[in-house]
Formats: sequence, C-alpha cells, structure tokens
Amino acid sequence: MILNPSTRKISAVVVGGSNSVMSPGYLSGLTTALQRSGVEFDIVSNLAIGNTSSLMGLMRLKERSADLRSADLIMIEYCLNDSDIYRINSGNYSELQRWCQASEGLLRFCRQTNPNAMIVSTVLASKHGVHRKSVNPVHAYVHYFARYYDTHVIDLNMEFRKKFGSKFYDAAGVYLDPGHYSRPIMTTIAGEIIATDILNVVLRARVAHDIPPPNLEDNFSEMQLVDIGCVPELPAGDFVNSGFSERAFDLFGRTIHLRVSEGIPVCVRYICVEDIACIFVRSYGRWYRVKTLQPGMVEPKYKFLVSNANLDCLPSGVGINEVLITATPPNEGVITDVQQHVAIEPVRPSKRLPICAIGCTGNVFDVNVLD
Repeated sequence: MILNPSTRKISAVVVGGSNSVMSPGYLSGLTTALQRSGVEFDIVSNLAIGNTSSLMGLMRLKERSADLRSADLIMIEYCLNDSDIYRINSGNYSELQRWCQASEGLLRFCRQTNPNAMIVSTVLASKHGVHRKSVNPVHAYVHYFARYYDTHVIDLNMEFRKKFGSKFYDAAGVYLDPGHYSRPIMTTIAGEIIATDILNVVLRARVAHDIPPPNLEDNFSEMQLVDIGCVPELPAGDFVNSGFSERAFDLFGRTIHLRVSEGIPVCVRYICVEDIACIFVRSYGRWYRVKTLQPGMVEPKYKFLVSNANLDCLPSGVGINEVLITATPPNEGVITDVQQHVAIEPVRPSKRLPICAIGCTGNVFDVNVLD
C-alpha cells in the first residue's frame, strides 16, 4: 500500500490492551501528529480491550475479518500485557512457547487475511519489569517475528531509553501508573514517534507479501470460534457502554459440549458482571476451574467489563476431545485451578456467566447444549 497523494488517508484496525483504549492516549497523539503531516488517520475498528493478551487480539480479528481485509494498517499492541499475563516480568520464561504460539498465530492470520497490509507491532513497557535491567524476551521475539513475516516494529520502550536514558522509568511525569504512560505529555511523544515511523514505511510502495512456512507448526492462526450463533438455544443479552457493544449468551445452569479433533479450548471472551460465576472446563478427561471476577467489579466500579480467560496452558492430547464448559462445579474427579492474571474468586452468589466466544485449536465439529 502506498498513500495516494490526493487523499493521503490511512485506514487502520487496532488490537491491544488498555493503552490502546485510553483517551487521550498514544492513539490520540498519533492521530494529531499524522494530521499535522497532512494525513487523515481513520481507525475503522479499535478492537482493543484492557488486560487482555494476543489471544484476544486473534479472536477479535477473526470476528472482524472484513475490517481486517480492507485495512491499510493493522496495529498490534500487546507486549506490555503479554509480559504480565505470561509472567515474563516475574522472570518466568517457561511460558514463552505459549506466548509464541499466540503471537505468531495473530501475525500469521493478519498476513493470510490481508497480504497487502502494513502490520505494525508497538512495544510499550510497564514501569517495572525485566526490561529495566535486561532485554524482555517478548520484546526480542516481537522483533524476530517482524523480520520473519516482513512486518514492522515500533519499539517505544527502546526509543524512550535512547532519548531519556535507562533511569527514565522513575522520572517524574513519565508514568501515570505502573502500566500506562502519563497523559498528555508522554502519550503525545509516543504518538509522534509512532507517526514518524509509520510515515517512513507507509510512503513506500507496498506489494503482497509471500507467507513463509510457520515458525511454530502449532501456532494458533487456525483457531476456530464457538460464538453466539452456535448456541441459539441459550438466552442472550447485549452489554453496551461508551466503549463496547457486546452480545453474549448466558451459560449459567447449562453446559456446552464440544467435540474437538486434536485440539483444546485456548481462550474465552466473557462479560464480567458483579454476580459472575467461575468457568469450569473439562478437557481430555480432566476438570479445570477458571476464576473470572475482575478487581474492578468487586465494589463494583463498572456496570460490566469485557474480559478474557487464557486456557492455552491446558495439556494437549490426541484423538477426539470431549470438551465440557459450564458454570456448574463438577462432582467428579480432581479440579485444577487455571491461573489467570488478575481474576479472583467471586465475592457474591453466582447467578450469571455471559460468554461472547470460545476459541479452540484443532477442528471443532460438533457443538451441543446440555441441561
């Protein structure tokens, strides 16, 4: 893609975490900086959700593939969240392979769906973490995958260190809180850095990219979704606020039975309400419990929060996986807790479990609802 001199317009799709939701934020600074350069920056879909990972970005883009196909630019911002969710900032590198499966799956799906698009991965970093004294492996792999798939990286963490030195993390006015740059100064600077980089790349002639063989054969690019259209018999509701409009089916009191060939459920996008239930999952004969209550819903501060549960740590297996997903605690076998980033036990009687979509690897060939 190359900018048409007469229109000078970029249409963009954004996936990421809360830094891509906050306003004013780096996207506001980016839009203003591009406007000063005579470029209209049109975000046709901002699919970012706070406290979510690359798995959620993949799920969201699969649901909005039409927007993805028509976009000039795809912006991906998950480094900060992924570093926490996959515990990289705790010095735990054992989860890197799972992160690679999700991250490569996201990039590969973007390339397959829109070979002509400019894909930009933006590296943001929290105030605390391994990046302060070392190189964050997630940051390094983002650069690796960008070279592998011929995409582009805008490493804000690197640029800030080059501009301000390694002690800038503790300087006054840099961070609003541990996970967000201060507004409006740092977010404006971030937007200007991104704008300069985007213009340098987008003004070049773009051609369709060849897609290399997978770096990881078991990446998640072929993830399948089980959504509200698959379970019309379940009661559904709309959850709407100033930032989101979601439709979800309520699984409370019922059970979804999936037959999956050579695959597992890897993520669930759900609506966190004040009376949310835990999610119980049976995969390859073993039961797992997923805590669902987000800290912001304890008081609660909000009407609801759009959230995701990462299940990609579940053991894989062979043959047909008879998956059960329910809000009802099972009365058989050992139940293993699946660690989530910040979710906690419900603090009120459980009455709802609104689910938007379930992402699965393998081939989902049967979906049933059980009483």
